[in-house]
Amino acid sequence: MSRKQAGIFSRISTYWSAFGSRLHAASWARVFVGCIMVLIVGAVLHLTTLAKFIVTISILNKLFLRHRAESRQLSCSDLRLQISLMEK
Repeated sequence: MSRKQAGIFSRISTYWSAFGSRLHAASWARVFVGCIMVLIVGAVLHLTTLAKFIVTISILNKLFLRHRAESRQLSCSDLRLQISLMEK
C-alpha cells in the first residue's frame, strides 16, 4: 500500500471512529424508538388487514346466504309448478 493510500485509509478510519463514537451515544435510544415505531406500524397494518379480512368474509357470507335463499325460493316454485302440472 502506498503512502497516499495509507493516508486515505487512515483518514477514513478516523472519520468512521469519530462518527461511530457520536452515534453510539444515542444509538440505543434510536434503536429502542425504532423498534417501538416498527411495532406500532406493524400492529396498525395487522389490524387493518384483519379488519379487511373480516369485512370480506361477512360480505361473502351475506352473498352466499342470499344465493341460498334465492335457490330455495326457486326450488319451492319449481315444486309448486310440478304439483300443479301433476294435478292437471
